[in-house]
Order: sequence, then structure tokens, then C-alpha cells
Amino acid sequence: MARVHCWSSRARGRAVFGGSYLEEHVDSADSSGAQTLYQRAVTTREGALFSQVDYDLTPHLTAIGALRWDESTLYPAQLSPRAAVTYRPVPGHGFRASFNRGFQVGNYTELFLSVPLAPPADLSSIESALAPVLGGVALGLGAVPILAIGNPELNVERVQSIEAGYTGTFGRW
Repeated sequence: MARVHCWSSRARGRAVFGGSYLEEHVDSADSSGAQTLYQRAVTTREGALFSQVDYDLTPHLTAIGALRWDESTLYPAQLSPRAAVTYRPVPGHGFRASFNRGFQVGNYTELFLSVPLAPPADLSSIESALAPVLGGVALGLGAVPILAIGNPELNVERVQSIEAGYTGTFGRW
């Protein structure tokens, strides 16, 4: 991850910008090559660019704007904005209000899990009962696997928040 800060002691504004890149390979194969936890080996690539600007509108009031862009092989490109204001009427006390939009992606287990939950179920009695209808076609219901399976089609969750708060220091701590 790269991050760059730009500011001056006499400036009314500050800026931060940067980017990151991640390539990750997850493989749960055992020594024989059989996957033990996931449906398959997964390689993902993720990149992000971000920036934030803080600007002192007055000695007591600051406006903040931020923007983040993410793109990955797991999900479509996402844009996450943030806007906030802080008001510090006196040292040690402050009020803030903000709007944020972000997202959350399913983790590898939610997306790609494939593990047995119980021993295979013997449903051969159902196959026997259907034999007259099946005309001799075997369904293989003698050992039906019981699995926990992830969902690689999960959509990105979108999160929006509006926040307001107060921070204060009273007395000596």
C-alpha cells in the first residue's frame, strides 16, 4: 500500500491520497490434491485508489471529503464517498456529522466453502419406491452427500450511514 500526505503548517487544508494492490491465492488442497475446505483454488486481485481532503472553513469548523475506488476479481468496481464536518467550539470539545457509503464482500468461506456436514444419507428406499416409474434407471441415491456449500454468486453488500457525535474532555485525566 502506498500513501502520500500533503500539508503545510500554515495551510488551511490537508490532503491524503494513495493506492493499494493485493494478489491473494487460497488453496485448501491436501497432499493428494483434493480440496479440503473450498470448492477450488481461488486467486484474487484487488486494487484501490483513495483520497481525503480536510479544509478548515474557520478556525473552529472543518469540512472533510473522501473518495475511495475499489476493483477486484471477486466483485464489480465500487465507489465509496465520505463527507463530514467537525465543529470545535473550544479546545477539548467537538461535534461531528458525517455521511459514508461503503461495501462489504463475502469472505472466501461464504463464497467458496465445500465441506461435508454429515455422513452421506442413504436414500435408496426412495429409489426403490420409484423403480416402477424409472424404468430401470439408477439414480445413485444409496449415498447422497450432505455438504455445506458457499455461494460464489453472492452480491456485494452496500452500507450507508449518517452519523453525529460529540467528543469532550472534562476535568483532568
